[in-house]
Amino acid sequence: MIKYSLLKIEVFVELLKLLSNFFFYFMRRSQEILKDKINAQKVDNPPQIIKFLLRIFPIPGYQMSSTLNGYLGTTIRNILKNRKKPEMITVVKEYGSKISYPEVSIIVPLYARLDFMKYQLALFADDPDFQDNELIYVLDDPRLYKDFVDYCDAQFATFQVPFKTVYSGANLGFSGANNLGVSVSSGRLIVLINSDVMPIESGWVSSLANIYKSLNNVGAIGPKLLYGNGSIQHAGMKFIKCAPWGDLLINDHPRKNQPNFPEDDYKPQKLAAITGACLMVSKQLYEQVDGLNEEYIINDYEDSDFCLKLHTQGFDNYYIPDIELFHLERQSVSIYPQNEEIWQINRTKYNCWLFNQEWGKYINDKNL
Repeated sequence: MIKYSLLKIEVFVELLKLLSNFFFYFMRRSQEILKDKINAQKVDNPPQIIKFLLRIFPIPGYQMSSTLNGYLGTTIRNILKNRKKPEMITVVKEYGSKISYPEVSIIVPLYARLDFMKYQLALFADDPDFQDNELIYVLDDPRLYKDFVDYCDAQFATFQVPFKTVYSGANLGFSGANNLGVSVSSGRLIVLINSDVMPIESGWVSSLANIYKSLNNVGAIGPKLLYGNGSIQHAGMKFIKCAPWGDLLINDHPRKNQPNFPEDDYKPQKLAAITGACLMVSKQLYEQVDGLNEEYIINDYEDSDFCLKLHTQGFDNYYIPDIELFHLERQSVSIYPQNEEIWQINRTKYNCWLFNQEWGKYINDKNL
C-alpha cells in the first residue's frame, strides 16, 4: 500500500515537471514568434504592443534577470529602437508677454490632470521669479487638447503669470515631454518639475539658480521634496540591491516617509543621483548628454540614468536640503484603471532591468 502511494506521488511529481517544461517552452516559443514578427517591420505604436507584452508575460521578481535577459527584454528594446516615432506637429503658444532673455526655463509636463496647472499657477502668481523666467507647460496627453486650449486662456486671465505651451500631438512619456520642452526653451538653466510639485515659498527658482552658479563642476541639483503631511519624500537618491528582484539595483530614497527634522548641515550634498521630479541643470549640459533617455517606458529610472550620464562626464550632482517643495507623487500616473496594475508593475520591472543593463557595472565599479 505504501509502495503504491509512493508510486502515485512520483508519477504526480513527474507530471508536474512535464507540465512545467511545457509551459516554459510555450512561453519561449511565443516570445520568439512575436520577436520575429516585430523585428520584421517598423512599429507604429510601441506603447500598445509593449503593454500587451508586459500584461501577458509574467515577470516573477526572483526570475527578473533571466526572464528579461532572454526574449522579453530584448524584444521590448528592439521595439523601442526600431519604432517609427510619431510625426511631431509641435504647436507652441505664448500666454502673456514673452520673456526675452530668461535665466531659467521651467519645464512642466502635463498628463491626465489639467487641474495641477491651476494649482501651480495660483502659487506662482505671487512669486516675482515667474515674471522674469520662462514657464513652459508641455501637454503630453492628446485626449486633453481641446479642453487644454480653453483652460490655458482661463488660467492666464485669472493668474496673469506668463507661460508658454507646447503640444506634439502624441503621448511622448516623461522623457520625451521634457526633451520637447527643453527644445523650445531659451533659458541658460533648465528646471524640470512635475505638475504635482508645489512650492512652499516664493523665490525658490532664483535660490536654486544662485546655488547652481556657486558650485564648481556641477551637473544637476535638486531640492528637498515633502509629502503633504510634511514628511520627507525626497532627500537625494542612492542605489541599493533589491533581494526580491534578484539583487538588481533600484533607486532608493533615504529618509523617505521620515519626519522632516532640522538638517545637521544645510550645505549642498554631493550624491550620485537626484529625482527628476524637481531638478535644475544647465541647458548646455542637458543637450550635451542628449537629455533624458526615451528608451525607458513612460517614467521610472530616467532621472537616475540622466544623473549618471552627467557623472560619467565628470560632473557632480547635488541634493539641496535648504530648499523645500511639496510633492504629491505619482498623482497623474496613479489614475490608471485598476486592471492596469500588472502592466504598471511589469513596466517598472522592465525599466529597472534596463537601468541595470545600462548602469549596473558602472555603479558597482565606482562604488556609487
